Amino acid sequence: MRMTEVFLAIAAVIILIQQAVILAGRAKRKKAERLERLAGLAASGDTHAQAELEHQGGSKVAQARMVLHVCEREAKSGDCGAMLRLAKLYEAGESKEDARVWFERAAEKGNVAAMLALAKGFDEDGFLDTDLDEAFRWYHAAAQGGNSEAQYRLGVCYEYGLGTGGDLARAIECYRLAICGGETLLPRMCLARIYGNPDSGFYSIAEWRAQRDALLKAMRSAGAARCDADYAKAAQCLGHLYGAPWITGWNLAPGLANKRRAAYLFFWRKRRARRRQEMC
Repeated sequence: MRMTEVFLAIAAVIILIQQAVILAGRAKRKKAERLERLAGLAASGDTHAQAELEHQGGSKVAQARMVLHVCEREAKSGDCGAMLRLAKLYEAGESKEDARVWFERAAEKGNVAAMLALAKGFDEDGFLDTDLDEAFRWYHAAAQGGNSEAQYRLGVCYEYGLGTGGDLARAIECYRLAICGGETLLPRMCLARIYGNPDSGFYSIAEWRAQRDALLKAMRSAGAARCDADYAKAAQCLGHLYGAPWITGWNLAPGLANKRRAAYLFFWRKRRARRRQEMC
């Protein structure tokens, strides 16, 4: 009788151990699935998921590998967004060729953001070897997809003949499309530069003033909203217009240049910082 009780006790212990192993395995799998979901969200830029992933512990290298693995799996399944995220991860890790491969795959599937990233990569100071013909090709493709930044950069290509023949009329068209798309400050500066140059063939003081006034309005709006970043960008654009003859040698028409205004716009930050120190 005692032997039977001993065997039953041993069997019960074995069953309990098996159940504990099964439960531990399930918990491990659930944790792995949760980490993979977090890694996927973190790769897509979810800041809460990134913080949660860090809170879960483990080295940053292990976390990065997990994010990379999840992105690669989704990208290989044909997810265009995952291809773009994977390319950006490779770019951040300075793996140029891998980044290029995945940007190209996403771009070929019609992803406009990937087209723009490729164009910037081939552009001067890009993460790939400079190839202005390729940069122009991808800027053109992204611009056709409606990307306002690409339209602005395509205008620069046409204006200066980068990867294509110079064509100011097309440059103006691209700048205007970029402005309509929301990329307002830099295209306006470019338009004012063209319209203010007597040698451009498109000289027009009225057009120059229209672009300048739009930049002034943007700067004042940014100042009223206390948005220093937007104010600085608008001020820099205006500073380039007023100080063009001294900064870049642009042959702006007489009366359009103003060294004093240019100096004010370029150094407003230093003056503001000094005033804040004095107030403190």
